[in-house]
Amino acid sequence: MLSSRKGMEMSVNVLVGIILGIIMFAAAIGIFFNLMSKSDKMSIIIDEETKANIEKALDSGDPIYVPATIIDSKKGSAQFWIGVRNIGSGTEKFKINVTEIGITANFDSTKIAYITKEYSINSKDNIFVPVVVNTKGVVQEIKLLVNVTKNSTQAGAPYLQYTKPKIVTINN
Repeated sequence: MLSSRKGMEMSVNVLVGIILGIIMFAAAIGIFFNLMSKSDKMSIIIDEETKANIEKALDSGDPIYVPATIIDSKKGSAQFWIGVRNIGSGTEKFKINVTEIGITANFDSTKIAYITKEYSINSKDNIFVPVVVNTKGVVQEIKLLVNVTKNSTQAGAPYLQYTKPKIVTINN
């Protein structure tokens, strides 16, 4: 009788240990995914210093801001912000297009992520658009062309060039 109680006690302890292990594993996975989702959200929110710097650059007269200087990419991706100011007298619609124009890499194409939509901007207002570029496999640099167009009321020409396209260089 005594040996059967020890066997029962051991199997209950093992069962409790397994259940606690599963609960701890599930909690660790939940914490990990919670932290990862917060870091993704935080990376696309513009900080006040960056916003102030872009607004200062837009105040200098150029209605488009892109960081023409080199962006160092150490983590396999680079992020930068595009600023656009409507210098017109009324609300206008704008589109932003970011394309790769030069690359030294070990793969065929760069993955560029940005919000591709029509932006409606009131007169003298600004928008800030984040751009994320996958730089894994890049040997030296990527050159991107940033082109901003605005809606036209002319028939047959829905979007016109807003300003001269800008070039961004990302070095690895």
